Amino acid sequence: MSGASSDWTSRGSIEFTDDDIPYYKSFDGSSMVASYTDRAIVIDLIVVDPGVSEKVLEAIIVKEVGYVPTRKKIRDGKKIATMKFYGSWEQSYQKLPLLMNVLQIVNRGMCVDWYFKEHGLGGHIPEVVRFKRVFWTFKPCIDAFVHCILVLQIDGTHLYGKYKGVLLTATTIDGFNHLLPVAFAIVEGENVAS
Repeated sequence: MSGASSDWTSRGSIEFTDDDIPYYKSFDGSSMVASYTDRAIVIDLIVVDPGVSEKVLEAIIVKEVGYVPTRKKIRDGKKIATMKFYGSWEQSYQKLPLLMNVLQIVNRGMCVDWYFKEHGLGGHIPEVVRFKRVFWTFKPCIDAFVHCILVLQIDGTHLYGKYKGVLLTATTIDGFNHLLPVAFAIVEGENVAS
């Protein structure tokens, strides 16, 4: 595929195979730029390590296929492949209530507390709400808290991407000096209101 590097720079569109694998196709109808092999390589790498760097992707495409794609093409392809495999940010937040419901079914006694904010569209539309924050804890954590030191440590890690937020964990120490996670939360930021 040594001649493919000139095709890669031509104008085209991202399309998908029957099994939802993205590929680049030029507008003039010429052959697909990326073969099934390198599409599968990129998707396999993203599945194994979603944070794989563009340099690593470029090196593997050059080694396996024999052409050098531009950084923009690699970035766009990585973004599309990630979205196809993991879904969009919106889809992830839409699946959060389903995930919590499944966790509640599987873990009897699990507590979940949701907070929503108004949609900002004017008027009262009960079907349209926006996620603000969610807190949850598991029954074994609640039961074990009785036997722990009555001190909670709250720590957070920032979520990056389109939707910012913080994943908080409340942790305590049990009778054997082991850390015990007591509760979890996804909030808009580390502040008093959260």
